[in-house]
Amino acid sequence: MKTTVKILFLALIVLTAAGAVFAGPSSQGGKTRIEFVSLKREAVDIMNKLIADFEAENPTIDVEQTIVPDPERVLTTRMASNDVPDLFSQWPTVNFQQRVDAGHIADISDLPAIRNIKDDALKVTRYKGKDWLIPISYNTMGVWYNKDIFARYNIAVPTTWAEFINACKTLKANNITPALICGKELEPTRQDMCVYLLTVPDYDALQADWAARRVDLNKPYGNQLRDMARRIVEYQSYAQADVIGSGRDQLRADFASGRAAMYIEGSWCIPTFEAANPNLNFSLMPLPAVNAADTRVTAFPGDFAITMASSAKYPAESRKFLEFITTPAAATYYAQKDGSISCIKGVTYVAPQLADQQKVIDGGRSRSPADVIWTTKQQDDIGAALQNLYMTGDIEKFVTTLQSVWNNG
Repeated sequence: MKTTVKILFLALIVLTAAGAVFAGPSSQGGKTRIEFVSLKREAVDIMNKLIADFEAENPTIDVEQTIVPDPERVLTTRMASNDVPDLFSQWPTVNFQQRVDAGHIADISDLPAIRNIKDDALKVTRYKGKDWLIPISYNTMGVWYNKDIFARYNIAVPTTWAEFINACKTLKANNITPALICGKELEPTRQDMCVYLLTVPDYDALQADWAARRVDLNKPYGNQLRDMARRIVEYQSYAQADVIGSGRDQLRADFASGRAAMYIEGSWCIPTFEAANPNLNFSLMPLPAVNAADTRVTAFPGDFAITMASSAKYPAESRKFLEFITTPAAATYYAQKDGSISCIKGVTYVAPQLADQQKVIDGGRSRSPADVIWTTKQQDDIGAALQNLYMTGDIEKFVTTLQSVWNNG
């Protein structure tokens, strides 16, 4: 059977929530069909190719890739109605752990493919001493910059906040929009918060306290958070006029077309930018802290990770696909096309656009994104707090809201 990709719009989500279900996996015509629901729209074409290769090697198995808007909420709805796909991608976050605890995800610790995964990736994705996920790639977040624009105005990659703002001043003086900021949607705003927070000097102490729900603004990181908020407001002054009205898809297109010099997002953007503009000369750099020694980046082995449902109708066929996707050949193809850093042993490819980030990661100055231990409500509330800062510039309200969200959930 030909691999298919379903793009299901809001009407179908509503039907799903009302009790309608997607067609489940089936076995007909001598072939077994397993369903794979992906959270990563950017990798649809890459996965189509890998699925086709898998099906060529396994002619009795069809893998149907399903893509839906707001896939996390759709998966939650399907789990509530006991209509869980055989395979689905997951980010190793609190939501994933809750699904393990609810019994929706299979323990795959005995899967031989686990031996193909780098140990540092498994340390992050392992839960309760067991393996539930196959991490395929790391993601990293920072500031995308147009290398041709930087070269045109002799701007070196900044390593401190002062240098970063000087770069913004130079660009603005030459009628170049220095930055694009997404303020319209909650997911991009809370992801941007993950980047901003890494510039806090006492980040590790702050992270430990929000994990324990004991954030105290009287500690040194309290004023550091206020300083971070002031830097965000300063950065916004160099962005497009309508930050709150600007959505992610439009800003990606604007950056790819050269309408601005910089844009904060993650490594998953590489295929999108290259598809929009094959001639774009771009790279990802860390958002500089005040002092270069405090500059950090995110590195998270959950950009793309696949798990199997405990209720999978065809577990043997599903496990076979997990084995295939972790082979060096499949993983190298994925890394080359997606541009992400691989979690699979034997894959050496690193996209040139990530060279600046890789230096920081290799120097031991990477952290998992802050939002992986935030609940869904915390993620939304923190994204909304940043939206409010963009709209009002009220630094104290912003910082006290963060404290409340972290301490109260």
